[in-house]
Amino acid sequence: MKPVFEQIYFNNSQSLNIYELNVDCFNSPLHFHPEVEIVLILESFGKRFVGESVEFFNAGDLLIIGPNVPHVWLNDKLFLDENNKLKARALVVQFNLNIFDNFLINCNEFSKVSSILQESKHGIVIEDSLKDIVTKELINIPKQKGVKRITKLIELLEFIKDMNHYKLLNKEKIISKELTHESKNFTSLNQYLLNNYSKNIDIEIAANLMGMTVTSFSRFFKKITRVNFTKYINQLRIDYACKLLIDDFYSISQICYEVGFNNLSYFNRTFKLIIGKTPKEYRMEFRILKENTV
Repeated sequence: MKPVFEQIYFNNSQSLNIYELNVDCFNSPLHFHPEVEIVLILESFGKRFVGESVEFFNAGDLLIIGPNVPHVWLNDKLFLDENNKLKARALVVQFNLNIFDNFLINCNEFSKVSSILQESKHGIVIEDSLKDIVTKELINIPKQKGVKRITKLIELLEFIKDMNHYKLLNKEKIISKELTHESKNFTSLNQYLLNNYSKNIDIEIAANLMGMTVTSFSRFFKKITRVNFTKYINQLRIDYACKLLIDDFYSISQICYEVGFNNLSYFNRTFKLIIGKTPKEYRMEFRILKENTV
């Protein structure tokens, strides 16, 4: 599998992306991004690929994946059965190393954090003896407000380094290959979409930005993203909606219009089609998850 570049965006100038992925099966391609990613598998099983490492995973699998490390989770073939009732759920935390600026280089207090972030370029899996504690602290981060979100993350990374109950998945640091020309073009386009998806974006406008006909653009877009243009825009909007639902600051109707939908009924239908449950059900499940891990 050839890894593809994934553009990560951060909402409302926040430094951390924290969200629950809740789908019928994990369907992302092998991908990489410059952000560090912490992934906790809440429900699912199959095989995961991180760099050159290939291992089985189950619920409770907990990893720290460094910048530009190719990775993907592939569900067991049972998930492809139309009659199965299986779900794939994960808690994801993403952040860019630049949030620490020169602290990692110039401050001795950050030496342990700097060390484990360097090790994350190998891919890190947290061992069983530490999973329960790290899981509880990880799920506690979304509850924090303001600078406490960052400080809790720093404390968690330092704690993992101190305990040293983890293993590196690859002997060598994994650095993804240089982006292909197509991926670079898509990165520019995707940034435009990320800045404007809450508005009415017509496929003709996107095609013109790429200097393509609509037909050529549609083929190009599906090759890169594996979905059509309309579905991709809706997925961006629903992804943002999930983050806002987890943050629990806005009502569902406010979120509907904030993410670019003009009709609450259509928003609810689209959300359920993509996520498998209504916005209200999604918010309630995440509240219960947080309460049960306090």
